[in-house]
Amino acid sequence: MLLTKVVPVIQTLVSLYRHSSGERNMKLSRAEYKDIVKCIEKLRPTRQCMRILKATFPNHSQSTLLSIFSLEYQKRTKKTMSRHHAPDVIESYYKRYLNEAKAQPTAPILLELANEVDLSPALMARIILDRFLQDLEGGVYSKTVINSMLKEPSLIPDQILANHIYQCTINDCCYGPLVDCIKHAIGQEHEILLCDKLKERNLSFLGVLLGYGGSVTQPPQRRTSCSLGHRGPKGKVRN
Repeated sequence: MLLTKVVPVIQTLVSLYRHSSGERNMKLSRAEYKDIVKCIEKLRPTRQCMRILKATFPNHSQSTLLSIFSLEYQKRTKKTMSRHHAPDVIESYYKRYLNEAKAQPTAPILLELANEVDLSPALMARIILDRFLQDLEGGVYSKTVINSMLKEPSLIPDQILANHIYQCTINDCCYGPLVDCIKHAIGQEHEILLCDKLKERNLSFLGVLLGYGGSVTQPPQRRTSCSLGHRGPKGKVRN
């Protein structure tokens, strides 16, 4: 149940998938992209959605489809996030969760609620967890504490809620600690590949990692000892 324990496994799976899957990069036309986006509009950010996309568009790799889905879903989330964070809406989500969890404690209630209102399961888990912690002695908990509980649901005092939080984070393919682990593993892989490419070409570079530092939002970078340039499609040289 501890998400931090699956990081080495995720790193291995990412590496195997990228280098041994045998998938080839296919050119994506504008019309095909629009078809994929139209299909995405009907889907929710769960693991099952990728099976649907892969079955509908078999000529494109799962990594390509996941990238498009993540981008389009994040756009959709930004447009509706304020509505889900309204105090009265949060209270209605929380009361509904409590009532249904009492009647069906083992059912994936929180996951189903997130899908019903078209909200990322991991973000719904954060909203409900934050509201739950407000009722505990001490009142407001820091963002660091909440993040720790999302990563390791066993830290949550309520075992039923912990199971529901885990169901949300493990099934979300766009947000949450598991997705962050995958992004981090991909970033580390790209860092190694970048170093290998520089060494193959006998280019000296500084050994200090710049701009990444474990962040999932920054691409890995290495600083070369001299400026490099490449000629673009229109003949322009860029640094």
